Amino acid sequence: MNFNDRTEFLEYLRNNPEDGSAFEGIEINKPYDLGFKDFDNLQRIYITFDKYENFCLFFHPETKELLLGDVNTGGHAARCRVVKIERDTIFSSPDSVKKWYDRWAWEMWK
Repeated sequence: MNFNDRTEFLEYLRNNPEDGSAFEGIEINKPYDLGFKDFDNLQRIYITFDKYENFCLFFHPETKELLLGDVNTGGHAARCRVVKIERDTIFSSPDSVKKWYDRWAWEMWK
């Protein structure tokens, strides 16, 4: 799913309010390990507006949580990890959101 317009994305979020937490113990802005099945079930959303250029967000189809995510294929076994973010942060602090991807290996896997 792609959004090239801030207003359309805001409307999408309003029509899909967050409802609970899909992953026990997940916290805002803290890396959380997932199994491959859970990671693959997340929907991908790409946003291109304001400071974002084809920026990937992950969306849980049931709870509507917004996440950043990655698969680390280095080391002995591949691992999936996500970071839950607050919806408002996408609009109020794009630099801090983009930092997770700009310094992905350091921020996500440290």
